Amino acid sequence: MTGQHVRSKHRSRPWLHIFGIGLLLWVPTVVVTGLTGNTNLVPTVVLLGSFLVPVTFVVWLTY
Repeated sequence: MTGQHVRSKHRSRPWLHIFGIGLLLWVPTVVVTGLTGNTNLVPTVVLLGSFLVPVTFVVWLTY
């Protein structure tokens, strides 16, 4: 196996952590917005959702 790059199963994946944390923030915000009917939270849902995937993608590209 000389000269071959072997991927480790325990390799750090920061993009996955960022996506997971963002999803953990977005889902409760959607649930609370739906349950309370508070339209003031809609911009928060939109901003979290619209930044989550692009930020995750940029981190994925850098690692």
